[in-house]
Amino acid sequence: MRKTLLATSALIAAGVLSGQAMAEVKLTISGGAKYEIDFVSDDAGSGGTEVDDQSVKEGRSSTQIFFTAENTADNGLTYGYKLDLRPNSTADSSAPNTDESYMYFSGNWGTFHIGQDDNVIDNQVVTGADVLAGAAGFDGSIGTRGSHIGTAKVAPDLATSEGDDSKVAYYSPKFSGFQVAVSYAPEVGGASTRDNIVASAINYSGEFGDVNVSGGVGYLFGDHDADQQDYEGLQAGLNVGFGAFSFGAGYTTDFDSVVSNASTLTPIASTSTASGAETWDFGVAYNYGAGKVSLGYLYSEADDGANGTDNAQVFVVGADYNVAEGLVAYGEFQYSESEDDSAAANADEYEASAFVIGTKLSF
Repeated sequence: MRKTLLATSALIAAGVLSGQAMAEVKLTISGGAKYEIDFVSDDAGSGGTEVDDQSVKEGRSSTQIFFTAENTADNGLTYGYKLDLRPNSTADSSAPNTDESYMYFSGNWGTFHIGQDDNVIDNQVVTGADVLAGAAGFDGSIGTRGSHIGTAKVAPDLATSEGDDSKVAYYSPKFSGFQVAVSYAPEVGGASTRDNIVASAINYSGEFGDVNVSGGVGYLFGDHDADQQDYEGLQAGLNVGFGAFSFGAGYTTDFDSVVSNASTLTPIASTSTASGAETWDFGVAYNYGAGKVSLGYLYSEADDGANGTDNAQVFVVGADYNVAEGLVAYGEFQYSESEDDSAAANADEYEASAFVIGTKLSF
């Protein structure tokens, strides 16, 4: 992403960091905006009613402005602050959300973060969706469209992730393409029962002639309240590029930690036989010069503990086109289905299809 220099310098007190009374700090601004129009046909399951919906949606996870203030002290220490502002999640609200806000310090010993940021697994481990064109399919800024039932997921990330809750994190220097990282979140906000979450990851990136490889593995654990299973998750992913082609694959498991559906995340009781979702996702793309075309697939299943295995799958076809520097137009077709294997009267299979067109501005 091309960064625009907002101001060349600002004065801040930095005596403790650099041993000098004042220091020169560079402030940069970058970001982007993303808007989509989607046309969704949604089967409401056992009720037999099909719901058609059209809407204009804002890609909130891709509509953001980054402010970064940074300087390097005389002793070689680089220090700074990063702020990520995004639109409010409430419709027609002008007040922005602070998604990420943290200070960082780096040197030849690595990088240290403190504040509100994703854990090291989110930052270090790729998924199959990372190679997708268009709206990035099941891992895009709005994600999989339509209704979904059961405890299987329709996204490739860990349900056990604590998101941007306050934490400390350390990223090592790179050694022969490898980097290791660890983060610690003492408490998770809201009504969550989770705390003391430790996430670790190892990442590799390198080139072998015309082949580019990026991959990683991450593992996290933490505490749940009494009578609940331990908090635990694992994620792994691999991206490979060769010429105009790129391939991606990812895997996640939440072990016996939580069950999830479209709107809730529920800890699993210690006496339950339920298990968290296992999810596999894949992507393949071709870069034709002015843009990309891609195919993606995700499959997930979870044991709900009482009535069998729930499952979900998503198919996606996408394409994008670079209209001008920093301006991309794209289109995408999604088909998804999910099945709740419960014995409840409303258990059924849900299906949804969606066509999405959108544009993204980056600066």
